Amino acid sequence: MLKDKKICSMLGGGYDDKSFVALYNSTYSQLHAFVLRYVKSSEVAEEIVHDACVRLYFHRSVIDGERSAKAYLFKTAKN
Repeated sequence: MLKDKKICSMLGGGYDDKSFVALYNSTYSQLHAFVLRYVKSSEVAEEIVHDACVRLYFHRSVIDGERSAKAYLFKTAKN
C-alpha cells in the first residue's frame, strides 16, 4: 500500500488514476465511519464520502507533498 504523502505527490503530479484508487480504497471505510457519526444514515454518509472523493480528484492539483490527502478528505467530508 502506498504511503499517504506519496499518494499526495502522485495526485498533484498529474499521475494516472492508480494513486486516487489507492487512496480511496485505503480510506473509504474509515471516512465512512467518521461521517456516519454525524449523519446517522449509511446512505447519506456514503454519498458524502463519494462527494469528498470527487472533490479531491478534481482539486488534486492543490495537494502537495506537505499536505495530506487523507486530511483533505476528512476535512471536506466534515464540512
